[in-house]
Amino acid sequence: MVAASIYDVTRQGRRGLAKAAEIETVHSITRISHSTLFAVDPCLADNYVLVEVQNLVEVVVVVGIGVVVGVGVVVVLVVVEIIEVIVHVIVVEVVVVVVVVVVVAVVVVEVVVHVVAVVLAVIVVIVVGVVVIVVVVVVIVVVVVVVVAVVVVVVVMMVAL
Repeated sequence: MVAASIYDVTRQGRRGLAKAAEIETVHSITRISHSTLFAVDPCLADNYVLVEVQNLVEVVVVVGIGVVVGVGVVVVLVVVEIIEVIVHVIVVEVVVVVVVVVVVAVVVVEVVVHVVAVVLAVIVVIVVGVVVIVVVVVVIVVVVVVVVAVVVVVVVMMVAL
């Protein structure tokens, strides 16, 4: 029998329509015109139109999904690019801050080293100065003691003669 119900054709899609029209391959159904099917069975022709509308809806849905996915990919790429720019700016700013901190730390360390060197130099000069003064005083005292001892010995020898 050639006739098929709308339920059978819509439920089984092209296979149902091909089976209802007693056509062996699903592909060959596209070569049958609407008028030919209508001549065989008006109900089958209406079912053919329903199947073609269903196929058109499927194409529109697939294209719509493709457009949505494409737009989604573009949005994701734009968001990733924005995040990359933000991260790049943050990294550059952090690097600049780190470089500035390192330079300031080096300058501070250099100043501290120079101050410590000056203080140590002053301490060394003071200590050396004190040592020199003590040595000079000791030498003067020794010279005075020696001179006094020589004078005493000379005076004692003169008195004894």
